[in-house]
Amino acid sequence: MLNVRQRAALMAMTLVVSACSSSGLSPSAPATATSAPPTSAPATATSAPPTSATSPSCDPSKKVKLAFMTKDMASTGKTGFQGMADTAKAWADANCVDLTTVDLLDSGDRAVSTVNTVIGAGVKGIVITTPDVSVGPAIASAAANAHVPLLALFDAFKDANGNPNPFYGLDDLAYGKLAGGAIVKLYQAAGWGSNTKLVVRGAKIADPTVPACVDRQDGAEQAIEQGIPGFTAQDVITVVFKNDEQTAINAMATTITAHPEVTNWLIWSCNDNGVTGAVRALESAGVPADHGIAVGQGGGATCSEFGKPKPTSYMGSTYQDLVKASQDTMKLVYDAAVNGTALPATTKLEGQILTRDNYKPLLGC
Repeated sequence: MLNVRQRAALMAMTLVVSACSSSGLSPSAPATATSAPPTSAPATATSAPPTSATSPSCDPSKKVKLAFMTKDMASTGKTGFQGMADTAKAWADANCVDLTTVDLLDSGDRAVSTVNTVIGAGVKGIVITTPDVSVGPAIASAAANAHVPLLALFDAFKDANGNPNPFYGLDDLAYGKLAGGAIVKLYQAAGWGSNTKLVVRGAKIADPTVPACVDRQDGAEQAIEQGIPGFTAQDVITVVFKNDEQTAINAMATTITAHPEVTNWLIWSCNDNGVTGAVRALESAGVPADHGIAVGQGGGATCSEFGKPKPTSYMGSTYQDLVKASQDTMKLVYDAAVNGTALPATTKLEGQILTRDNYKPLLGC
């Protein structure tokens, strides 16, 4: 299900019947490259997100063709990329845009072929989260050769000359530090530092193949090592997984068996899959919930974990406003395609921490 903010924004947008004039639409200005996008109040059913001036109908012959393609829509569902695609569709409907949405799954080859296909079909601008950043140069070249604006969403990549492609997303190192800082506060509140009987270790559930993951994982570790006296890199065990919960379960189970001396675990990853997998492994090994402090990133598992009748070691996650991200990126690419406005080199989306106190209004659980 879409969260409250996503549902409200979608409801508001679909109430707007928008049209194109011969001179084209002029959507409200997106965030600039020199600062984070404005943090406006959450959209409500009676307060529509900014859209262009509207007229009674939209002339189909004047619709601008754009594409919104991301990875793993099905697995992230309405609280992730699928929800973003739905928001982008609603924005497109409200702004006389013919939008193609594509799930690139986990295939870099599919990303390359799809970009070429939509360009051949006449798409004038593309928002993309590529499953494999190594295909970035091929994607960027295809778009550049066709003079089609291309905006990287969340996973940054470079063009064939090694230059960064225009990017919209998180400062992943800072985003990771948010999670690490939350772990430090929970560690302090639990009094683990004053209990000399405890053997505390960190489990970094790590995907070393995705640059965004590396930055998030490392950011969390940096914050933990800076915030907990005496806690160093020697106290961190790297647990490699493949970005899904099952491989995290398997890898963490092996780690627990290999380290019977550890009584208490600090757990982080670049997403919620890694963290929930590690939590499931702790449960299977009989580790009490209060012997683990796990904070995820992205909030994909927050509703299910906090909704359990018995608390688990999962104690929070990071959050980013995906409705805002969808709307901002659509505006940026539209303006580039229609008005020739250069895409900003970098546009940053702010993050925050999900807790038991704030997760319901933010996620709509």
